[in-house]
Parts: sequence; structure tokens; C-alpha cells
Amino acid sequence: MHPLLLRQIEQALLDLSACPAAVAAVLQLVSETYQAFDDEKTVCREMERLDHIIEFLPDAIFAVDNEHRVIAWNKAMAVMTGVPKQEILGTGGFEYAIPFYGHPRPVLLDFIAKDPSQSYPMYSPEQTQNQTRATEVFVPALHGGRGAFVWTKASPLYDRQGRIAGAIQSIRDITEKKRSEITTRVLYLVSTAASTPMDNAELFSQVNDLLVWHLDIQILHIALPDFEIDTYTFSCLDQDSCASAEILTRLADLAAKVQQTMQPTIFTERPNLTETGYLGQTVWFASPLKYGSRILGSVVIVLPEDNLHFSTRDAPILASVADHLALAISRNATEQALRRSEEKHRLIFENATEGIFQASLDHDLLNANPALARILGYPDVESLMRHRKGFLRHLLSDKDRLTLMDQVLNQGRIDNFETSMSEGNKTRGWLSINMRTVQHPDGSIAYLEGSMRNVSQRKEAEQKLAVQKSLFQQLFDNSPQGILLLGADGAPQNLNLSFTAMFGFTRDDVDSLFEVLLPPDSLEENYSFLAKVLQGTAQSQETLRRHKDGHVIPVSMLGYPYLLDGKIAGAFFIFSDISERKDYENRLTTQALRDNLTGLPNRVLFMDRLNRAMERQKRNPGYRFAVLMIDLDSFKRVNDTLGHQAGDSLLKEVANRLTRGLRAIDTVARMGGDEFAIILEDFHTNRQAIDIAHRLLNDVRQPMQIQDREIQVSASIGIVLRTSHYQSPDELIRDADICMYRSKEMGKNQFKIFSKSMYEKVLQAVEMENDLRRALVNEEFELFFQPIFTVSTGHLRGFEALVRWNHPRHGLLTPGSFIPLAEEAGLVSDIGKWVLSQGCRTLVRWQAMEAEQMPYLSLNLSPKDFLQPNLASDIAALLQQTRLDPSHLKLEITETAVMDNPEQTTSKLEKLQKLGVQIAMDDFGTGYSSLSYLQRLPIDILKIDRSFVQTMLENPSNLEIIKAIIGLGKILDLRIVAEGVETQDQLQILQDLGCDLAQGYLLGRPMPLESAEELLAKNPARQ
Repeated sequence: MHPLLLRQIEQALLDLSACPAAVAAVLQLVSETYQAFDDEKTVCREMERLDHIIEFLPDAIFAVDNEHRVIAWNKAMAVMTGVPKQEILGTGGFEYAIPFYGHPRPVLLDFIAKDPSQSYPMYSPEQTQNQTRATEVFVPALHGGRGAFVWTKASPLYDRQGRIAGAIQSIRDITEKKRSEITTRVLYLVSTAASTPMDNAELFSQVNDLLVWHLDIQILHIALPDFEIDTYTFSCLDQDSCASAEILTRLADLAAKVQQTMQPTIFTERPNLTETGYLGQTVWFASPLKYGSRILGSVVIVLPEDNLHFSTRDAPILASVADHLALAISRNATEQALRRSEEKHRLIFENATEGIFQASLDHDLLNANPALARILGYPDVESLMRHRKGFLRHLLSDKDRLTLMDQVLNQGRIDNFETSMSEGNKTRGWLSINMRTVQHPDGSIAYLEGSMRNVSQRKEAEQKLAVQKSLFQQLFDNSPQGILLLGADGAPQNLNLSFTAMFGFTRDDVDSLFEVLLPPDSLEENYSFLAKVLQGTAQSQETLRRHKDGHVIPVSMLGYPYLLDGKIAGAFFIFSDISERKDYENRLTTQALRDNLTGLPNRVLFMDRLNRAMERQKRNPGYRFAVLMIDLDSFKRVNDTLGHQAGDSLLKEVANRLTRGLRAIDTVARMGGDEFAIILEDFHTNRQAIDIAHRLLNDVRQPMQIQDREIQVSASIGIVLRTSHYQSPDELIRDADICMYRSKEMGKNQFKIFSKSMYEKVLQAVEMENDLRRALVNEEFELFFQPIFTVSTGHLRGFEALVRWNHPRHGLLTPGSFIPLAEEAGLVSDIGKWVLSQGCRTLVRWQAMEAEQMPYLSLNLSPKDFLQPNLASDIAALLQQTRLDPSHLKLEITETAVMDNPEQTTSKLEKLQKLGVQIAMDDFGTGYSSLSYLQRLPIDILKIDRSFVQTMLENPSNLEIIKAIIGLGKILDLRIVAEGVETQDQLQILQDLGCDLAQGYLLGRPMPLESAEELLAKNPARQ
């Protein structure tokens, strides 16, 4: 090689580091050298020397021959690719592309002498001159996989015939230059976006797109305050990137941290395997959004760190992005606040309920809102503005206008100036005006502005309120009820004239009113009443209040709260004097609780006191009391004989005697009729109660003067001494009653002390009464028949029907065990009707048997049966119904029942005899029959009572009575029947005395129907 040419090559190679264009010259020289020598050895030698020069160039250079084998690979190339020279020289098949791209493929020098359109797309656009090509491209596999942005140029190598024998390519790393360009571009674009008017959402979206495109960021996260909910709202521009809760939490924590520290922060995350296989790092950058000293929010950016896009030393770039965002956010906030303020003032002006206006000093209207037009009666602002000239002069009277303007011009403003709107001589309404001056910068008045409100309704309300207040004051002063006004603290404030008339206090006494008005024992009750009223609940009660002179007045008191501005401001107490009503109620109470005749407590008051005594005993088990029930003996006889007035006098005298015989703590009450009750309080021994009962019996038994007659009565007393186990007063009274009636049954003029057995007997009687009623329904009764024989012949003559009760539990019961109970229960008539009906049907049955002699059947009539007014008609109906021959029916009635009312008895007996029925007087000799009455009575038979027959052998007088009765029967032509014959001696005597008929256990006991019919079959009835 010519020495001059060689020095040019060396100089060009030395300049390559200073100017990329020098590489082209070197490549050209290499090509020319390759062509200049014909001698292959010389070429090789020169190329070896040239290779030595290339080896130390700062740019990476490699060359290939026309068979794509690597013939040059300098040290810079080995460093850039990581592939030593010795490993790559001589390789072909595009393997030299592997260090650049990771796989065999054409590179720039492979497109030498080819159509530019055939270039690999990543190399476009290219710089092409002759056969040389140059371009900027990102090569991903350089620098250990981090990649690099490079400027590369490829030139052909020619042989001496001018043919392309290979190619050489140089590569320079321009990553820092590109990064600087990208950074400048990003900041420019962000600045442009931030200065362009748009809302925050659009701004954030554009900035996100810019950063994704130019910096390949992964996440842009912005946190802004939401003052309505007093927290921050977070906006992640790529929702997919923020889908992880862990990422969202980290973003929120970073945002909060930088807002607190007011300083940006940056850190790198652990390496992550990328798609290219490079183990890169993720950078988290957070910065407060500051504008001046204000923190507007925060921004967090997450992006990968690589040579091309970003590294931690580029944090100021992101901080600058944050500053641009903060500036735009602040501007948007200011503009938004301004718009809101303008809109708010516009809405206030347009929608205000008050009329707003501006006026000139000449009183012309300059501006007005719709409310002012409505207030002044115009349909709209335009109509109002047509009358703007002299607006204030037309609106106000001269006097009011001068007053208004004088104060505004002298004091700068006037508030709540009220004036009337007049039309002719009429007032159209009232206005309340607020007005102030608006000044120029030099202090002179520019115009007037203000507001107007239509206060016509308020004025009318005030006038009505004044009328109502006047009416209320008159009502308050002249009310017939006493009224006391109290404040919210409960202290008296005012009182009316009726209160003064009622209690004697005047308005000068209100401060010390409660000291006298309230009786000492009602202080707590009054303050409790007042507290409830002041809590908002109306209260009423009847209580006592004290007059100023000290006497106590019963009053009805109504308290109710009154409100001011919706809050309880105090209370009204209204008093009515109820003295007259209380007196009347006390009289009514006395009448309701006292017996009108005797003045004693009545049943109601007695039961109340008895209940209290029982309550005291429950509280104090040592306390004892007794209950006495008293019933007068023979009072009915006195009342019926001497009249009710005499009976009343007797009751009053008995009441006085009972009261005198008791202590003050005891209670004596009239329970009704001739029945009295006593509570003996707090006695210690049963002997005390018994002594009192003895004394009361003796006091009542003493003779008394009634209507100038000396009358003597007695009493029966029932006593309950053991009272602690009773649950109610009614139970106690019940047992005292039981005991009292038991005393009457035992002979009157005595007392009995209640025992459990008494109650059990009464309970049994009640059960038996219920059983009796059920027996009538269930047909549990049965007729037994006792035969009656002729004494002289011993022939059967008839039967007496006797009722028996087949009780389900107690078996067969005789009349003595249930007839008295039936009489008390009012069932004896029902039983009598059944006996009469059943007896008639039995006779009909015997009548059908066609016996030689028909026996007669004797049926007993009780006194109550005999008193029935329809007795004769009922028997007549029964005889007709059964078609019974009445001559075989005999009805027995006791001597006592016959002699109670002889006149009525005679009439009834005559009616029965007319039916063909025979009448027998039962139990003869035990009553008080008069011979004159007996002679006139329509009877057929006399029955000697069993008491005479059974004792005639032991008692000669009874034998004489029997003789007299038999003799009387013969005189009056009456047949005589002796009852209760039990011995042969008795029967013999009766036969000797000439007695007609006899019955008794000696002759035959009462027997059921079947037995009676068997007897009848064996011994037919005979005359």
C-alpha cells in the first residue's frame, strides 16, 4: 500500500471516535485496500495490519465476506455483544446476528447492493449513499440482554474486479442520546398537555398515554382529595394493572406517605423475569402534587428500569411530570372554583327569594333579579326595567325615601328599613330594604346595591298577633279560673285576677308564692307534676293548695307547657276551686259506703276494711282479727206484725247496741236486711272474741221499746277466728255465713265458731243439690210401696208410695236425707210432681191387672206442693191423661200445712174432693188442729203420727191421745190409719181400740214395685 494512503487510513481511524462520518472514510479505505493489491499475500498482510487498526477503534466494527463469513470483529464489538473475537471469526449462516438479536437473521450489511425496499422493516428509514447504508435502531440483545439504541452503518467490500467481495459494519451506542431525546420529548408533551385547557380526567388520560408510549410505564396512579367525604379518591389509569389488592394497597400507602412527608420517593423492586429473558427491575416512583405550599394530592408511577427508557437517576424527570400535573390540577381547581363561584352567584342572583337590585344615585334602576320583579308585581325583569327611571322615587314615599337615602349616604348602609308600597291612598304591601353604597377605587360612590323582601305577610301576622295578644291578655285577666304562669325554670312569673280571688295572692307576691301556696306535704308531688309538664306532657290532678290566709282549698289543677320557637318556654297552671264538688262527693261517698238507715258501714265499706285487715295480717303475721256474722232471730215476725217502720226502729236500736258493745278500732256494718257483720281488730286470744260474742248476744236479747211496745229479739252469730289462710274477703264472709246459719239451725240465740267440718257439710250439701238436679233429668228416683192393712181382718187394703233416690255413689237414699235439701233448693215441687205422676201410672198399671179388689195408693203432698195455685187443675189433667179412677188415689197432707191457712186449705181440699180424690191428714196429733176447723175440713182419713204409736206402751198419755183420735174419727166419720206399727202388742191394742187401718215394719217394710205386686198377687186387696 502506498505510504501516503496508509497514513490517510490511520488518520481516519484515529478520527472515528470524534466523528461518525469518519467511519465511512475508513470503510472506503478498507475497500480500496482490498482492491489495490493483486498479490494475495500482500493483501493479507495489509488486511492484517488494517485489522490491527480496527481492533482498537472505539466503535464496534465487524466485517463479512461474500459468503457471509465473519472476517473482522474488533474489541469494541466483543464488549458490546459479549462474544469474543475468536468464537465468531469464520462463522457464517447469519450466526453473527445472534449476539444482536438472539437468533440468526440478516443484519444491515446483508442488504448491501440490494433494493432499499427489501430492507428489514426495523431498518427503515435508512440513509443510503452509493452502496453504503446507515440507520438508527434498537438492538435488544446487546449489553447482556439489556439492549441498546445504536447508530449503525454498513459499506461493501470490493475485489480488484470491482465486485462486492463482502461488507463491513460499524455500530455506535447512542442510548444516552436517545434517552435525552425521549426525556425532552416527554417533558415537552406533558407540559403541552398540562397547559392545554381540559379537565383532570382527560389530562390524566393523555399523560398516561404519553408515559406508556414514551417511557413504557406500567401504572399511573393519582390520588386527589374529596372534600365532601373528607378523604382521598384514587384513580388508576390502567385498571388491569391495578387489579391486585396488594398493588392497590401499596399504591395507597405510597400516596399517603409522600403526602405526609411532602417529598418524592423512589425505590426498585426485586428483579422480575421479562419476556426477553432479561432479569430487570421495577421502579416505584411517588411524588406529592405540590403547588406552592399546598399539597394537592399525590402521583405514583410504576415502570421497568432499562437502558433505553428509564433508570433511577431519571427520577427528576418524573418529579417534573408531577410538577406539571400539580400546576394543571391547581389551575383546573381554581378555574372550577371560579366557575362554581360565578355559577353560585348567578344562581343566587337569579333564584334568590329576596329582590336584589343596583341603582344609581339618581334613583334609577340599573340591574334587578327576577325576585324583585315578582315582589314589585312585574311579570319579569324586562317589564320592571322599562320603569327603571326614577325607580326609588316611584317606589317610596318622599319621607321614607329621604330617610333611607340620608342614612345610606351618611353611614354607607342601612339594614331592615321597613316601608309601605302605596298606590294612591291604598297600601299595596310592606317592604324590608337593605342597601349599601358601592365605591370607586378613589372612594367616590359608584352606585347603590341592595335587597328587598316583601314582609306584608309578616306585618299582617304581627298585627294579628297583636290582636291575639290583646285577646289573650283579656282572656288571661278575666278567666273565671285561676291561672298561674311559670317560666322554663318553674318559677312563678304572672297570675290573673281569678287566681288572686281564689288564693288571695297578687302579682307582687309571685317571687314568694310557692312558700305559702304549697302545703308542706305536697311539695314533692308539686315538683314532680311541674317536672312532667316542663318535659312536654300535659298533666292534670286534684290536690290541695293553701290560701294566703292559711286555709286549705281543694283544687283541680291542669298544667300544660307552652312553646316559643319550638322549645318549651314555661307552663300554664290552671286552677278550679272544687270545694263544693268535694263536699258533694264526700256526701255521696258517705251514702255509697254507709247504711242509710243505721249510719253503719255498708257491705262495700265493710269489704274494703276486711280486705285491709287481711293485707295487714299478710304484712304482720302476729296481727289477728276475727269476723262475726249476726242475723236477728224472729225479725220477720216483728216486721210483718208491727210493720216496716217498727222493723226499721228495731234495726237502728240493734245497731246502737252492737256499736256500744265494741271498741273504737272494731267495725260493725249492716250487710242488708237484719244481717250485721263485725270485724274484731287486733285481739290476742280466742277468749276475747268469745267474750265479746257473749256480750253482744246478751245486749241484743235485752227488751226494747218499739212503738210503745216491749219487744224482745235474739241473734244468731257465726264467728271465724282463724283468718290467716284466707285468700279473699269473699271466702271469709262465706264461712262466717255458713257458721251463722249453723247457729240458727242449732236453736238460735247462740254463736258457733267456724270449723272446717262446717264447710265440708255445706260443700256436701251443694254437691247433693247438684246431684238432685241431675237426678230429675236422669230419672234416678224410684217409688217404694209400704202396705196398709185392715186392722180387724189383716187384709191388704192399699199402699203408701214413698220416694227413694238411687244415688250413683251413695246408693239408695230415703226422703229424710234429701227432701229437706230439695225444699231449700226449690226442687221439692218437681219431685212431688214426679211422685204424683209416677203414682198415677202405677195405679193405672194395677187397674189393668183386673184384681178382685183394686188397692188404693196414698201419695204425700209437701207443704210447698199444697201451696201451688194450680194443684187441683194439674191433678185433674193427670187423671184425665191417665184415665185413672180417682177413687183409688189418696193424697196426704200434714196437719201443720193444713192449719197454716185454714180458709185457703178448705177451698183447695174441696176442689180436690170434687175430682173424686180422697184426702188424708198426715202426722195428726203433732199440730194445733182446732176441732171446729177439723170438723169443717173436707178430709176423709186421719193418720196417727208414728211418734204416738211407737211409745204408747211406755207413755200412757200417748195411748190416751190415740184413743181420743180414734174416738174423734168415729164421731166425724173419718177412717183412722196408725203409722209406725212395729210390734204385735201395738197392733193388738190398736185392734182393741177399733183402729181401722195400720202400717209399719211389723206389717211390711217399704218395697219396690215388683215386690209390691208380688204381695198384691198373694193377698188381693179387700174392703
